[in-house]
Amino acid sequence: MITYGYFDSINGDRKYNADQMSNYFEGLVSDGVFLNVGNALKVNSASGMNVTVATGRAIINCKWIKNDSTLTLPITGSSVNQDRYTAVVFYLDKVNRKLGITTIDGTPAAPGSAQPPTITNTSTLIYKVLAYVLVPAGSTSIAGANITDTRADNSLCGWVTGLVINGHVERFYKRVTMNPSITAIPLNMPNYVYDPRDILFVHSNGLLCSENYQYILDPSANPVEVHPPSSVTGTVVEITVLKSVIGE
Repeated sequence: MITYGYFDSINGDRKYNADQMSNYFEGLVSDGVFLNVGNALKVNSASGMNVTVATGRAIINCKWIKNDSTLTLPITGSSVNQDRYTAVVFYLDKVNRKLGITTIDGTPAAPGSAQPPTITNTSTLIYKVLAYVLVPAGSTSIAGANITDTRADNSLCGWVTGLVINGHVERFYKRVTMNPSITAIPLNMPNYVYDPRDILFVHSNGLLCSENYQYILDPSANPVEVHPPSSVTGTVVEITVLKSVIGE
């Protein structure tokens, strides 16, 4: 079937439904969280067995959700002798025609062996994971160190990317004068969150370096690290990261 839009209706001959309106965004933006809207739905610890989800906006299957005030979510109480992970998610429920933010508990297990819950998506119910919360045995509160931010992980959530719609390119920069004790340079620039789609430039004494041959990027580190091309005292290593950001 061919569909198209949009035209003014004359005597009721042009009628459009919600899917047709939403599908305007199909192919223009990806699913995920808008990095620069509000505080990007960041999950933080709160008092007692609670977490908060910050303000922000996200998209699933061309349907949008916006949180315009801090949302408090209760975390299921801990087990006496077992650890557990809880996922904080936003979701699209096509059957009930809604989007929301909620939690999904994992299976309790012996201390040190608990795993994040397996999230199953269907054609009518789709989840995106904002964070995993570790709930150790006997916990009475949620520690910030036990919250793993998964927003940048494309397999679980991801940032909204696509054609630039009221967007811009952000530049992050770091300059380090090397010495033998420096073996890695963390990408801990203010407000920077790593995404594998970012464009990274590394210069050593003004010369552009190539990845893997002259420097190594370690995305598994927290924060992400660059292993520099030289540790010789006085060598100046400059790191520039370009990120395309879609705003409101």
